[in-house]
Amino acid sequence: MAAGAADEAAPPVGISIGKLSQRAQRREVIENLAPPTASAQEAAAAAATAALAQAAGTADTKGGLAGASAATKPAELQKHRQLSEQSTQLRHWRFTAEQIAAIREQANAVAVARIKHAVAREQALHAAAGTTSPLFPAPLGDSDYITAEEQTVLCRYFEIMIGQFRHILKFDVTLQATAVAFFRRFYLFHSVMEYDPKTVVLNCTYLALKVEDKYMALKDFCRNIKNAPDPEVLLDMETKVIQGLQYELAVHHPYWPLHGFFLDMQAHLQTTISIPATLHAASKKLANLYVESKSLLQGLIFSDAIFQYSPAQLALGCFVTTGNDHGFAQEMARYTEDRFLHVASLFPHGGLVAMVERIGQLAKAQTAALKEDAGVRARAAPLARKLAKCRNPALLPDTLLFKQLQAEDAERQQAKRSDKAAKEQAYHDALDDVVAG
Repeated sequence: MAAGAADEAAPPVGISIGKLSQRAQRREVIENLAPPTASAQEAAAAAATAALAQAAGTADTKGGLAGASAATKPAELQKHRQLSEQSTQLRHWRFTAEQIAAIREQANAVAVARIKHAVAREQALHAAAGTTSPLFPAPLGDSDYITAEEQTVLCRYFEIMIGQFRHILKFDVTLQATAVAFFRRFYLFHSVMEYDPKTVVLNCTYLALKVEDKYMALKDFCRNIKNAPDPEVLLDMETKVIQGLQYELAVHHPYWPLHGFFLDMQAHLQTTISIPATLHAASKKLANLYVESKSLLQGLIFSDAIFQYSPAQLALGCFVTTGNDHGFAQEMARYTEDRFLHVASLFPHGGLVAMVERIGQLAKAQTAALKEDAGVRARAAPLARKLAKCRNPALLPDTLLFKQLQAEDAERQQAKRSDKAAKEQAYHDALDDVVAG
């Protein structure tokens, strides 16, 4: 290595590696506050449309969303944004509220159309056999299907269940957030009428254990969860879940950026407060605010905010909101003005302050909703009974349609094996003729 490169890589005298890491952490979260460029938002919209088109069996991959122009950003900020935009979370899992609603409605419509066709085939098979389908004695009406809004209520119940798994299996909030993100991503493009949420929620939790390097044997996982299915059921479903996540298992959470803001705020207080006693009191209060901010973030993990904002934006919104609510508003105002003045002009719809207020209000509402656990269970119970009557018969092992599809698949696999064996035999026969001749 050249001397100049070695000098550049080495930390300055008197500065520890830990302090350099803290500086890098603070710089990273600050630079990632700006909204995504138009190219990143267009890529996210196109990816969402393509995935939905694939589920519907179409080839339409067009989609887009106009965003802030990259040319309006300072050159140094734009350079770092280009690095952060390489994450699949920003490119493929970032949407507006309108896009999220449209994706869910279209995914629901695709599922309903598929189920109607499957129910008709199931009833035809029973009619040919001179029997009546016990699950579908009559055609389903439009009101018999789970709607996109009803699916959101059902999914909320199972997301809260992940929190219960956290206490049973003793994992941390980051792993819980990863499992919830997997679950929300999967059901953004899929329907509970086709994929049983009781199984998917376990798959997402177990997958999060592996992704977050907290692996445990599948049999141990199932043994700790009450009424868990056979491990083979989860193994069969795991591939479908990973496919539904587009094989993108990296999830970035706001906890790391929040810690970066906490460290940066400590440094900021040291530059603005000169009286030691006052600084000590402010630092102590800041530590309490950090803990409160982490609690406020919990509500956002269970909401569509993870699709609408970057982790750094969510962290800043909760951090500033908590400070404003606990007598730290003046210090927070100075901090945001000093640190984010260079990016404030990049935020549409009222600027950085408005975005922080929106995130704070959403976090409070979601945190309050989490406390209504019993209410969610009560709303989900009748929907679970409704769901039992509108499942896709092509995916239910006890239906004639499922058995027919399994038999057809077995025939195709056997035909492939026979064809392969015939080609291999023909090759060997030709080789024998060459040798004999």
